[in-house]
Amino acid sequence: MRRILAGTLALTFGLMAFGTTATESGALAISAAAADPSAGDCVRFAKADLEKGLEFSVASSCDRKMSCSLSWNVVCEDTDGKVTSRAKESKRFTLDADADMTFVGSAESCKQSWRIDGVGWACREAK
Repeated sequence: MRRILAGTLALTFGLMAFGTTATESGALAISAAAADPSAGDCVRFAKADLEKGLEFSVASSCDRKMSCSLSWNVVCEDTDGKVTSRAKESKRFTLDADADMTFVGSAESCKQSWRIDGVGWACREAK
């Protein structure tokens, strides 16, 4: 009985963790990490697939300058799906009021298969 309960709890928490990184369509979700509560109301992040990476777009409808960061992992794999390298990447930037910016998460360094995961962002009012 304990094994069944432990397995059920592990599956439940595992699915909850998966739900924070994928959307219903299986596409990568962008999570807000430690964002200023008001930043979520006026800063929007989106992603678009590129041939060898992702394009991240950020748009502000805020009436003030925001200090932001964007982070992601580039994972290279061989043809068997074995990870050959993993690199953490990030970008810090200041976003003016009512401005937008675009960044590229490149997987050009990967020789075969690749994925970008662990995408997160945070914004706070610039001082």
